[in-house]
Amino acid sequence: MAQRTDLDLDLEERRRVLETWVEKKRQIAVLEAEAMEVLVEQICFHESDVAGNGFHRDAIHRSMVAEFAAASRIPTGSVEYAFADALVVSTALPEVRAAFAAGRVSVGHVREIVRASAIVSEAIRNKKVDPDVMGLYETAVLVFAERETAARTRAHAKQVAAALVGETVTDRHKRAAAERCVKVRSVGDGLALLTAVLPEWAANAIADRLNRMARQVMNTRDDREPVLDPWAFDESGEGLTVDDFAPDDPNFDPYELRSL
Repeated sequence: MAQRTDLDLDLEERRRVLETWVEKKRQIAVLEAEAMEVLVEQICFHESDVAGNGFHRDAIHRSMVAEFAAASRIPTGSVEYAFADALVVSTALPEVRAAFAAGRVSVGHVREIVRASAIVSEAIRNKKVDPDVMGLYETAVLVFAERETAARTRAHAKQVAAALVGETVTDRHKRAAAERCVKVRSVGDGLALLTAVLPEWAANAIADRLNRMARQVMNTRDDREPVLDPWAFDESGEGLTVDDFAPDDPNFDPYELRSL
């Protein structure tokens, strides 16, 4: 029997640390699953509370969310999502529920799987596909989620859901257009974070324009007179105009503008 060296002992110790960390993460996922089951119980209480009180259903729901948010010191929006995820998992995704309870997927994976399942649920409600399609969706996504990150699971789940309901790329883009929004959040010290969800070509154009403006300000900071781009003095009428930036203009080409 070969004598064990310090290197062997060091490798074993490193392996032990890694395996312990992985096990702790699995246990955390199990606890998150148990917390979700508690929310499922609360949903049952909520349904009994609103029975016969449909007019006050929204008020009762908001009160429930506010109570859990205050008790857990979690934003109400996050608690809303937690209740929504618990409802979907408990009613439509039994395989995901079992995998979550065993710690094979994390709460992040569950969140992305639930989000992407929305279009499958909608297709089932509209009788575009059979109810069995949800089971196919679960199986296809779980195989991927158990060995990949939550971010990669999000993209994969969206593709699987779109393929199962027969949604084309054009349909996906039209549906995504409804998610466009602009948000401003203060980050302190007089600064704010501006977040915009908009078409990719427009986002690239805005980012390019802001970068050019920032470089222009930095390069001309010591100049007393403004330095304008050459095309600003173009009197031939062939320079850039407002119409050149209209998406419905047949001459509009965002890739050409990006290369200017």
